[in-house]
Amino acid sequence: MTSGLLLLNIVAYYMQCLANLQTVAAQVAHLLPALLKLFHTQAYKQVLQAGALRKESAGLKSIAAKHLALASQSLGLVLALFPHLKAIIAAYIPEGQRALLREMDSAFSDYEAHQQQLFAKFVSILEDRRRGHVGSLADALAPSEERRRPETSANMKAVVKDLVSMHKQLQPLLTRHQLHAVFTQVLAAFDTGLLESYRALDTAPLFARQCIVQDVHFLRQEVGKLHLSLPQGCCPGLVQFAQALPVQ
Repeated sequence: MTSGLLLLNIVAYYMQCLANLQTVAAQVAHLLPALLKLFHTQAYKQVLQAGALRKESAGLKSIAAKHLALASQSLGLVLALFPHLKAIIAAYIPEGQRALLREMDSAFSDYEAHQQQLFAKFVSILEDRRRGHVGSLADALAPSEERRRPETSANMKAVVKDLVSMHKQLQPLLTRHQLHAVFTQVLAAFDTGLLESYRALDTAPLFARQCIVQDVHFLRQEVGKLHLSLPQGCCPGLVQFAQALPVQ
């Protein structure tokens, strides 16, 4: 985030220069997007390409969700300013040189694509963990001496724990819009993945069906506590599957 603030400081100097010396408008229209693209490229190398792991860089031991979120936070800050920066430049640049504004549009597209890749990384992290948790789902939903009454499986509890933990980490770092965008994608992936896992189970035993219903109810209940904006609700495909199971 510090590097993002330094970038904004430089951008502010560009804007001051433009306001005080309007003849440099064309140069600013060319140099500003070049600067923004350089920041984007360096951020991409450090985080998504793990450059921050190198000793000559930040020397991090790993790229964690927090680092991804901080990178997204910096990109989001610049993205919010893009329309305003473009409007300021447009107010000063001569009519015959307005094609230079396309460079700002190009830089904006780079930032948007970069942020979407960061969002996809959050999804990938949680999806990897989810796949690991549901590997033993068939055993967990089979009746045993220890489990005679249907209850939420340890597998689903682990999935939800990871989901809630990630939400807790990201909530202070992402805007509400970004947070909803990330978890809408996460839950869409969960809907597909969990539905596939539960459909693969033997649902002939009543106990298994009742456990599946318990698992899905627990997931919906815990996701509801996160107050996310989910137009179709939490995992609609999985919910529909569970609701269709006879439990008596």
